[in-house]
Amino acid sequence: MRDLNYQLKQLCDRNRDGSYATQSDRARILSHVANQLHDLGYRHMNADSLCPKHVDAVVQQWRVDGVSAGTMPGIRATIGHARESVILLINVSQPKLSS
Repeated sequence: MRDLNYQLKQLCDRNRDGSYATQSDRARILSHVANQLHDLGYRHMNADSLCPKHVDAVVQQWRVDGVSAGTMPGIRATIGHARESVILLINVSQPKLSS
């Protein structure tokens, strides 16, 4: 399993927001996005390295593939939710420095 796929799966397993259907959809979408990024040439990525240029690259690919415009905001929201969760995990895991 690729690093990004694994890390996003772990993120979904740890972050249980929403109903079971929402959790399942979120995991499926993020796995698909990670696979598309790999196919587009983005290799050896981590969940904390996702940035807007990666989202834009995937959206451009969706336009080429003919994904409807109504589907894209929901998928972008899922990616944004994952990005926010990664930021929260990074902030929690870093020790605070005292002066």
